[in-house]
Parts: sequence; C-alpha cells; structure tokens
Amino acid sequence: MPHHTSSAPRRHSPTPDDVILDDFQILSLEKDQKPMSWVTTNNKTGKLEGHGIAFEILNTLSAKYEFSYEIILPSRKTLLDQDGSIMNILKTGEVDMVAAFVPVLNIKKNKMAWGIELGQSQYVVMMKRPHESATGSGLLAPFEIEVWFLILISLVLIGPIMHAIMRVRRWLSGTQSELYPISACTWFVYGALMKQGSTLNPRTDSTRIMFASWWIFIMILTAFYTANLTAFLTLSQFTLPIHSVEDIANPTNTWCAEAGGAVEYSIKVGRKGP
Repeated sequence: MPHHTSSAPRRHSPTPDDVILDDFQILSLEKDQKPMSWVTTNNKTGKLEGHGIAFEILNTLSAKYEFSYEIILPSRKTLLDQDGSIMNILKTGEVDMVAAFVPVLNIKKNKMAWGIELGQSQYVVMMKRPHESATGSGLLAPFEIEVWFLILISLVLIGPIMHAIMRVRRWLSGTQSELYPISACTWFVYGALMKQGSTLNPRTDSTRIMFASWWIFIMILTAFYTANLTAFLTLSQFTLPIHSVEDIANPTNTWCAEAGGAVEYSIKVGRKGP
C-alpha cells in the first residue's frame, strides 16, 4: 500500500487578520485517536475539550493569533464525502478546519486546502498465508513461453537452412561439393539437441562452421536450462495475490478494512480519482 502523509485540511487559507477577527468552528476527527488527538467532555461546562498533538498545535496558534474555537464532532466516522462526514462538513462550510491527523487525500484543490505535512504513516495489507509452492514449477519453468516457441521454430528451420546453404555453395562454386539431404540435416539438428553424435563428416569450411555454431548454441541452451531448472525446483516462494490497490479492488477479492479509513478511501475513490 502507498504511504500517506498526515495533515490538517481546511476550507480556505485564512490570513492573520481573518484569524484575529473570527471565532473558529473546529472539527475533530474522532473522540479517541491517542496520542495524536482526542476529545473529552468537561463535566462542569459540558463542552468538548481537545487533547493531543493536534490540539497542542491549535492551542499554540490560538494563543498567538488570539482567537477562540468550538469543537464539533462529525456524526459519521468516514473519509468519504458522505452526509455528516468530516469532508462533507468541511466542504459545506459548517466548520473552518479539522484538528486531527488526516491522510492527504486525492481531492481537488478547489474543494479544500491541506496544511503542511505533520507526519507520515504506511499502510500494509495483511492476508492469509498462501500455499508454499515452487514458482513456475515444471519442466517448462526455466524459460518463458516465447523462448520455447523460438526454440521450436529454430529446430524446425535450421535443418532446411543448412541444406539450402550447402546447395547455394555448390551452385556458386560450380563443383560437386558435399550436399547432405534435408533428412540428414534435420536428424543432425535433433541429435545435437539430445547430445548424440553424428555420422556426418563435413569437409567444406561453410558446413563445418554451421555445424559447430549449432553445437555451441545447443551447449549454451542446455547449460542454461539445467541451471534454471535446478533453481526453480529447489527454491520455494510464496505467490502473493495482492500487490497494489487495484488488486484489492478486484471484484473477485474479498477484503475488510476500517470503515471510513484511508484504505477504504484509496480503494473506492483514490484509484479512480475524486
């Protein structure tokens, strides 16, 4: 999951003169968000009192700019734009700002503004332990499917290509040089793949170079295949079904998160935009 920076959103950016003249309506995110912010009720006055880091900052600003404020709690605990939520109350102008550590959400700037970043937090996904398995286990595991197709194509074409090159050489040289039939060339190709010898004994340089090149290619190919197959069959890894927010939002996945929290917002709104 992505990192979220915490900040205090506000409906507009007040100037110092605005702050001195106005009494603020302050919205607190929830009653118990210790030690960041929490709200208690004064038994004598019956008014809400804020505590924690967020209200320490707010009280410092209140003493400096000489303004007072009243705390209001949202009727719905969610970051989504729903009736009674903090975003809805702030957007409609019922309060001036939110005194809480709120994740910086993907919201258009003309709806609200965010203060400076006060901290960072990271959200992770907790999922059921997957079955242990060798990644891509099987005889075809060492190579991708594209590589297997290319190998198959080379096995089919290299025999006729060898025969064609020998025929062109005979035609250009005008001599009766060696010319192996297509069946013999094809059998040489498959025999080299199986590490078998051959009865063919080429005498011309071009034919020797072709045969040697194919042998070198087969040696490298089989060496890579053997090494990778051993690694794939001996090393076990866990295949995780979720790697991003889009994977969580997949209709085939069932997930649970804190109602109205940053995870729910990221899945339902953040990936599509506000």
